[in-house]
Amino acid sequence: MAYEFNHYYELQNVATGKYVNVLGNHEDGTVKNGETVNLFNRTNNPDQRWALENYGGNGNVRIVLQRGEGWYALNYNTRNANCIVWHLNTADDIDTVIAAVQVESLTDTYYLKLRDRDTYLTADGTALKWAAYTGEKEQMFTILEPGTSSDGSDSGADSDTPDSKLVTKFIPAYKDNYTKSRKAQGGTISEITIHHCASILTIEALGALWQREGRKGSSHYGISETNIGQYVHERDVAWTNGNWEANCRAVTIETSNSGGAPEWPVSDTTFQTLVTLVADIARRNDLGKLVKGKNLTWHSMYATTACPGPYLSGKLQELVDKANTINGF
Repeated sequence: MAYEFNHYYELQNVATGKYVNVLGNHEDGTVKNGETVNLFNRTNNPDQRWALENYGGNGNVRIVLQRGEGWYALNYNTRNANCIVWHLNTADDIDTVIAAVQVESLTDTYYLKLRDRDTYLTADGTALKWAAYTGEKEQMFTILEPGTSSDGSDSGADSDTPDSKLVTKFIPAYKDNYTKSRKAQGGTISEITIHHCASILTIEALGALWQREGRKGSSHYGISETNIGQYVHERDVAWTNGNWEANCRAVTIETSNSGGAPEWPVSDTTFQTLVTLVADIARRNDLGKLVKGKNLTWHSMYATTACPGPYLSGKLQELVDKANTINGF
């Protein structure tokens, strides 16, 4: 795999097997200048999602992650040569422009050298520093598609359950807010369950809720206007329905409201995005013709709740009819 620019990857250190990670708690989706970058076990968290931004060709890149509205680059701490992040708008080239140098003997593996300082990103235990060239494995980093291992396999995932290509942004839920491998739980996808957020939320704000340690909740998808967020892979079990058996068989969708109680309305644009996503999920998972109350369900069928709210509850048959029309039923 030759890396692509502006595509998210994980960076695995060859010596430690751990992943380049922004240290700290970023539940609100923000990162500050100067935050430490270290090595950590894989978390499926945005703090380990990095994109390589082309910077003038010849293998020169900035390695960046996006949190909130900001883009932050791997950066040289001039006080102690540690690796930190710095906002692109104020980052200095000398501290951020990296030459990615292919390691000849290892696939998709690179030395990451600061072009203007001639120092290399280096593992020091779980710390990351910029140091003189050694050529040792501590200075080698494999660029991986998120969720894959260094041999290219899908690290424990059920590869026969693909996700929607309609997704605007993947914002992975905290690892203890869902259950890995629907297949291992004896579950198969047989329905889609509709929820509402009981709030006006962006897909990023909903994602921040599912990234909160101790939240004990998640959804596969979230919709706000034309944007679709994904937080849990369809192959895994999201904790959304308040019912374990229903969670094991459902793909769940949280829908942002456009107003509050008592009706909890949803905008026309958000509703149409919901129709499109429901049709896509049904088609990919061979659910056939959707039937309200059978393979198209809603939260209050499984828990004592008013979710998905009066407005959306009144439009579920319309949702089924429009999704079925898209899929040719």
